[in-house]
Amino acid sequence: RMSNRMRYSAGAEYRPKLLSSSYFDYIRYRIGGFYEQSYVMVGNNHVREFGVTCGLGFPLRSDKSMVNVSFEYSHRNGHPNTLLSEDHFAIVVSMTFNEMWFWQRKFE
Repeated sequence: RMSNRMRYSAGAEYRPKLLSSSYFDYIRYRIGGFYEQSYVMVGNNHVREFGVTCGLGFPLRSDKSMVNVSFEYSHRNGHPNTLLSEDHFAIVVSMTFNEMWFWQRKFE
């Protein structure tokens, strides 16, 4: 069976200083959490999941592109009867490009 899906998420980012000569002041610290009720139902049980994430954003030279490293923990189970229970750990490494490489220039 299926049901309506809902998800609540929240997160925050902290950057110690906007202008500084130290590289460590440019690192971005992130934390977040979520709660989800899946559209999947097993019998009369909803599948619920909740988790927390935390990570760091390491800027490259231009302070526009960034290498991101994060850790996520989530727990999934059935409600009201616990027919299944799952813990999930993940380490994610990603890169964000915010450079001018892909912008098309207009000449007049």
